[in-house]
Amino acid sequence: MTAASPYYDLAANRRNFASDKLRILARAIEIAQAVRNPSALIIPRLRVFGKQRTLHFDNGFEFEVNPQNWTLAAGLVRLAFYGADFTPDGDALPLHWQVSSQDGLVRTPEGITFDLATIDPFILAETFIYNIHSAHADLRGKVVVDGGAFIGDTALYFAQQGATVYAYEPDPANFAALENNLRLNPKLAAQIRAFPFALGADATVEFHSRLGGGGGLFSKGGQVIPVRSVSLDTILRENGLSWVSFLKIDCKGTEFDLVRQAALGRISALGIEYSADLRRGTVTDLVEALHRQGFIRISVYKHHWMYFSLLRHGMIRAER
Repeated sequence: MTAASPYYDLAANRRNFASDKLRILARAIEIAQAVRNPSALIIPRLRVFGKQRTLHFDNGFEFEVNPQNWTLAAGLVRLAFYGADFTPDGDALPLHWQVSSQDGLVRTPEGITFDLATIDPFILAETFIYNIHSAHADLRGKVVVDGGAFIGDTALYFAQQGATVYAYEPDPANFAALENNLRLNPKLAAQIRAFPFALGADATVEFHSRLGGGGGLFSKGGQVIPVRSVSLDTILRENGLSWVSFLKIDCKGTEFDLVRQAALGRISALGIEYSADLRRGTVTDLVEALHRQGFIRISVYKHHWMYFSLLRHGMIRAER
């Protein structure tokens, strides 16, 4: 049966509709658990009389919602569901995120500032609440290569720990957001060099962009654009690096190429968010390649609470 058949299209539409309903249900659960009055988020979205509503978060924080800032409010609700507690800007409390409603900014408990319009709450939670990219080592004065830097969350995360960071993000929209977030954190930005390149082979490649944090060479959809791709050897050579303390790889499939490159021998430790469902490879292939590269402490684990199989997706941690 071909993809053009009416039956196939109908079946695909039904699957998409069911998936949409599940996403709507998931968002409803997030809203109900994170805030005391979910209707305050729903009414402005419906533009009922154009009225503003006060959103009451579970920890007592309040946010004024209107049709113009609804997306920002929804992002805060999702971030709260993942574990963030908010306080107004200037009111520094331990483990709280400061929110500037007027400027549309949010500041992590560590003091890193982000433009709310650029964040993906789920990815921000992975970095700053779940700490999935922790190097488990003292990074002061060390070198980190950040592959798949998205909007700069991980680059700033590593810089805040004292590292010099070489950040690579090929999606133009993400890279623009990254540069903006670096401007919001000038002291940390001095420790970061950012490049609009992909990681993989030395070539010009077709990259699926405009997919938020899901873009990549092997992704589907989005806008396909040509971008420069660089190997680990090129990264080391062009930046005059002899050794890298930590390599973060979140490159949607190219991890299968990177783990086989000889330059990996000059990297102490790494963290890979792998996507085995995008390539003809397995997590076992990745682990075996890392063993051959001399990594002896390797672990595979889930990095968030949602359902998925580790055969398809997850995190690999490797140290020498």
